Amino acid sequence: MPSQSPPLDPTPRGTWAALFQQTTDPVFLLNPRRRLRYVNHAFETVSKAHADAVVHEYCHAKKVQKDMPAGRRALLQTLAPPAEVMAGRIVRTRRPVPPAKLGPPWWDITFVPLRDGDKLIAIVGVIVPVGQPASTAGGKGLTADLVALRQRAVERASFALLEGESAAVRYLRGKAVLAAKTLAPVWLAGGPGTGKETLARAIHYHGTTRERAFAAVDCAGLQPYLIRSLLFGHNGLAESGRIGTIYLKSPEALPPDLQTELVEWAELLADECRIAVGTADASGLTPEFRAAFGVIEIQLPSLAERTDDLPRLLGALLDAESESGAPTAGVTPEAMTVLAGSAWPGNLRELRDVIRGAAKRSNGGRLDVTHLPMALRRAATDAKAAASVAKQRPVPKLDDVLEEVERRMVELALRKTGGDQTAAADLLGVYRSRLARRVKALGLGDNGEPASA
Repeated sequence: MPSQSPPLDPTPRGTWAALFQQTTDPVFLLNPRRRLRYVNHAFETVSKAHADAVVHEYCHAKKVQKDMPAGRRALLQTLAPPAEVMAGRIVRTRRPVPPAKLGPPWWDITFVPLRDGDKLIAIVGVIVPVGQPASTAGGKGLTADLVALRQRAVERASFALLEGESAAVRYLRGKAVLAAKTLAPVWLAGGPGTGKETLARAIHYHGTTRERAFAAVDCAGLQPYLIRSLLFGHNGLAESGRIGTIYLKSPEALPPDLQTELVEWAELLADECRIAVGTADASGLTPEFRAAFGVIEIQLPSLAERTDDLPRLLGALLDAESESGAPTAGVTPEAMTVLAGSAWPGNLRELRDVIRGAAKRSNGGRLDVTHLPMALRRAATDAKAAASVAKQRPVPKLDDVLEEVERRMVELALRKTGGDQTAAADLLGVYRSRLARRVKALGLGDNGEPASA
């Protein structure tokens, strides 16, 4: 059996401590339970944290005390060793300098596990600072232009398209807000153009991983080997550590074996990244894939189901066009009538494209019917003409309808009874004298045929 190792001295003395204090490389030491037991002077300098404030604290990506200062908590999370290190492997990983969630700058941290036989006794960590912040303003490491660009992305990916008075839209927005607060997989179902990717971006930018990137993967537009390389390959999305949400578009196009790989891969990213799936047809997906990613399911309605929200949606789209340099002064009632009468098979995507083109043609004025596409105007004209024809068609009088129904019933009864009015009266449930009067009034013969002149 391996010899029992003495516990680490919390106040180290001797050659190894002197060696670590002499080096200019930031060094720290963890015990097998991930508690910080030692840091050298270079570590205190680069981390701006005194040894007395961090030694004996627990270093874990999630399980850190909530009542400590945010900066110290972020530092301890950054020093957390990966699972491979706890299994005895030497690992080098790049992480943003705490308390920032994005680099540059970064720390390249090398974790070296020390073992006594099969038993882990300590972990030595060495930090190498990498990169310089683009700007020291605010300590964020981002220039003003990049901060403004990020803010514009957040504003574009808002929940504005999910606002409305209907109960269905309010329920939809509530589920989206809930999805943003967690890293649970999100299943977005809806027809083409209903806004699945737009909603996935809104969930990302309003969620806990908003500081990291949003990556959309078109599963139908890429070959399976390219998707494998993009997700699982060297320096792929799984290894970058900088992706907050991965959106899988049309995963029903993937072969079953790749769907199985995605399920296994997603389990490894459960605490680091959100997976969002957007599909219009789930028939090509395996049950395992459906169960793994269908944790929070959101069904997006078609635009035809949201006609009451059309004026508000138009306002949101026109505001977006005004910000992009194509301002408009509103929509005329005639144009609104044409827009409201369309079936919108392309849903929100088609509406956005129509409004974008009409806003450019309006040259800053009110959006009128003449600014709309010819196909949309022709469809509205045809619908109006059909409605006009239906309106001009005379409505039959009730007495005429009842008399025609009575005529057909009497004719049928007389035919079935071979002209026997007594039997026909029994069949119709009336007296024979009454049937005889109705036969005469309706101008029918004994056999139910019209009487000859």
